[in-house]
Amino acid sequence: MSAFPEFHKYDGLGLGDLVRKKEVSAAELVEAERTSQASALVQEFIKDLPIDRRDYLTFTLLAPGVADSSSLADNSDFRVTQVPTSGLSFYGSNGRGNSVTVDGSETNDSGGGVRANLGQEAVEEFDVNRASYSAELGGSSGGVINIITRKPADTPITGTVSGAGGNLGFYTGHAEASGREDFFSYYASGDRQEWDGWRDSSAYRGWSAMAKPSFDTPVGQFTAGYYFHEETVENPGALTAAQYNADPRGASPNKFTFDNTIHRGTLDYSRCFSSGWVVLGKIYGQEFNTESTSGFGTGRIE
Repeated sequence: MSAFPEFHKYDGLGLGDLVRKKEVSAAELVEAERTSQASALVQEFIKDLPIDRRDYLTFTLLAPGVADSSSLADNSDFRVTQVPTSGLSFYGSNGRGNSVTVDGSETNDSGGGVRANLGQEAVEEFDVNRASYSAELGGSSGGVINIITRKPADTPITGTVSGAGGNLGFYTGHAEASGREDFFSYYASGDRQEWDGWRDSSAYRGWSAMAKPSFDTPVGQFTAGYYFHEETVENPGALTAAQYNADPRGASPNKFTFDNTIHRGTLDYSRCFSSGWVVLGKIYGQEFNTESTSGFGTGRIE
């Protein structure tokens, strides 16, 4: 309850007091029933804010308790530094125990890294669950991140083509199309990204594509999805003090190269009932191939 200053007016008979009052209310700032620690980053932030190499997962570092796991390595850290990780440490973890999903489908690799990322413009939002999250998320000793892909536009067809470039040979390109017509809607996109890196043998080359048609039927909504990602990641390896002094941008004799390919298919079902009940279902499968080359030989994971 708040009251504005008192005003007086002359009505011909005497002085009368006119007091204006205004009710002020606000939503609860604290959800007393929620125990989880979570944050949601929407598409406006992902699209407009500047980030390193346009990797939208970097925004996770803005959440409390999250740090760059690559900066935590010391003599007591027994990680194999050449193997990729998610790069995200939740409350001191080493970046390998996190769970990252795309529309609920798992995208982690066998080493604890993220197997495939969508292009930045193809992401609607992503949810970062840091601690005390519900058992339905599970499967993680660190944080849980769910990436939600873009929704179709409300017009019959709309499209976007964009690109960006920078130093060290960096460039990225994106094309997308989406629309809605009667009972049918769709979203499709493709991305290309390259980066030469500061050191020798530290380049990145990647392709991503996705298509997501959706059908509204009398018995519910069915959404099919296909995701493709192919990348080559070079890791120059660690240098000794003598090697660094001789050439800080040189590659180690133990440099690594990873070639990753992934195909993922999904089928989602949803139906809302007038009683308030919602039924959700999901089926997905994926095929991935990872080939690594180093001074120790060549390895392959399928």
